[in-house]
Amino acid sequence: MTISRTLFRNGGSEYAINGEQCRLLDIQELLSDSGIGREMHVIVGQGQLDTILHATPEDRRGFVEEAAGVLKHRKRKEKALRKLDSMEGNLTRLQDLTSELRRQLKPLGRQAEVARRAVVIQTDVRDARLRLLADDLGQFRETLEAEVADETSLRARQTQVETSIGELQAKEAQFEEQERTQAPELSSAPRHLVRAIGGR
Repeated sequence: MTISRTLFRNGGSEYAINGEQCRLLDIQELLSDSGIGREMHVIVGQGQLDTILHATPEDRRGFVEEAAGVLKHRKRKEKALRKLDSMEGNLTRLQDLTSELRRQLKPLGRQAEVARRAVVIQTDVRDARLRLLADDLGQFRETLEAEVADETSLRARQTQVETSIGELQAKEAQFEEQERTQAPELSSAPRHLVRAIGGR
């Protein structure tokens, strides 16, 4: 098995196992799973021996855990704990957001209730206006019908009056004609009367 690392001038690096690109975590888990250190056979990197000899008890514990294959599980545990901490932080933020939303929903609920009441009131007002308009329309229709009836009766009365006037005018013309025809007789009547009186 070949484990390789390629360094780049920009400071980056790539890892590979048997020529296939992988992550550093993959290499660490592979070495931890390989059992290196199980029989106290440990591979120490160049220049690391002096570090191990002069290491603090905490650092030696880390070397021993790595050699015994425990380091992988400890790192996984630490990673899991970090995730749990992150999840707890997210949960706390979520609870804060929920509390804030609930706090904001209370006035929004009151506003929604006021809006619902306003809609009901507006509907009642609209219905009342429609009823008033219907009543006014009925009254206007009754008034119009009464006025039409009055106008019809007035026209009938006017026709009767005009007929009466025509009849009177015809009688007047008849009387005038009779007066014209009888005028000579009436004018001579006094002379005949005087003669008759004088003859006595």
